[in-house]
Amino acid sequence: MRSRRARSTPDVGGLPLDGSDSGRLALPVRSHGAAPALRRLVAMEFVSGLGDGIFWVGLVWFLIDRGTGSAGLAVAAAARLGPRALLGASAGALADRVDRKRLLVGLDVARMVTTLALCVAIANGAGVPVVIAGVFVTYTLAAPYRPALTAALPAVVGAGRLASANAIVATTRQVMTFVGPIFGAAVMSSASPAVAFGLNAASFAASALLIGSVTGLGGAVRQLRRGARRVQRSRWNTEVSEGWSEITATPGLSTVITLVFVMYAVRGAEIILLVLIADDQLGLGSAGVGLLLGAVGLGALAALPFANRIADSKNPGLVMTASVAMTGLPLIALSLTRSSFAALGVLIVLGVGV
Repeated sequence: MRSRRARSTPDVGGLPLDGSDSGRLALPVRSHGAAPALRRLVAMEFVSGLGDGIFWVGLVWFLIDRGTGSAGLAVAAAARLGPRALLGASAGALADRVDRKRLLVGLDVARMVTTLALCVAIANGAGVPVVIAGVFVTYTLAAPYRPALTAALPAVVGAGRLASANAIVATTRQVMTFVGPIFGAAVMSSASPAVAFGLNAASFAASALLIGSVTGLGGAVRQLRRGARRVQRSRWNTEVSEGWSEITATPGLSTVITLVFVMYAVRGAEIILLVLIADDQLGLGSAGVGLLLGAVGLGALAALPFANRIADSKNPGLVMTASVAMTGLPLIALSLTRSSFAALGVLIVLGVGV
């Protein structure tokens, strides 16, 4: 998406909506050093997804142990998913106003501190409102992270490797969304929520070290600022409002953005549903949510080799309808089953749809 201003492109699941970065700056052609930098970014996505999965299962365990019921889980899901859905536009503006490497490392360090504070709070018997507030702060700090990383990737890997780098980073992130909770279930089988939160804090520390070692994350922004300082002095609210104006003016884009908001709402409901299915219906306990999410991930991995071919179909409407059906119908079937093995099979089908 092009603009008069240098600004982070809105993203869906961490990728630009237009699949490019052409409206921001000319892409450098990098080869030397690009592969090690990409490996560090993939490693960052791995440890970040691992920590987030352990964190979520630990939080679910804590809430169930405190007897909050579905209402507490709903508030926790909103605290986790809401900031990114609501603050995406302003977070994208922030990503272009500061040095991206410093921003990313700073956000990792800040989230490490807040998660450590939550670890200490839980160990000392903190109440549910305190923990939910800490979760909201942690994920609010995460809102600028993905736009900044997406905007910086072209400067790190260069134009020639941008498409493959986007695919590798996005795939790793998607896989860890499901694999992380499996590790969370393993941790919570013999540890406490405080330990889970502590491990998440450690993942932020590792992520900060990995991001800090990647070259090229901040240089392109500094060059852009030297060439367009007058533009960069524009007011924050002007940048955000122009971003929303572009969204509403681009045919079809407002529909996509609306669907992204719906996706986050449904994702939050699904998270709550799987927790209740695991604990109440299947008797697996709160750690069982990690197994259920792992089954979704297994289905997604099985379909992954065919995803690009399917996406290139001449009938995308049919493909999208089929994928939505494969994610919706298994949830209906899940409500009718009392068998753990049947539930895992149903969720594998859901993962294929995802």
